[in-house]
Amino acid sequence: EVRPFGVAVSLVEPGLIRTSFESTAMGSEAASPGARGDGTTSPYAGLLAASASATTGGYANPLMAAGPERVARVVLRAIESPRPRSRYVITAAARAAITARTLGGDRLWDAVLARQFPHE
Repeated sequence: EVRPFGVAVSLVEPGLIRTSFESTAMGSEAASPGARGDGTTSPYAGLLAASASATTGGYANPLMAAGPERVARVVLRAIESPRPRSRYVITAAARAAITARTLGGDRLWDAVLARQFPHE
């Protein structure tokens, strides 16, 4: 929709990038998963704990996460390119997730998430 105005749009899909985003995204739940303000346990306690564990583990894994300098290099490459690509995927984990979702469809993706976040 913006091409007629000389604007090229590129989608940057970074995946997990080691910044303060993890702690911001997890908020107070990362510090005490499942705790509610009134001192009782949330029905989501198990899901929140699994999410906090997966998030922390993913950001700590050098195969899944990258530093912000990789994103900066890709953005600069896209800006300086005379013909930027429409999509830039930064980490191998992001590429694998996109491929799994594309090739496997929604049922496979849902199964992967269900295994990562099992319910009791």
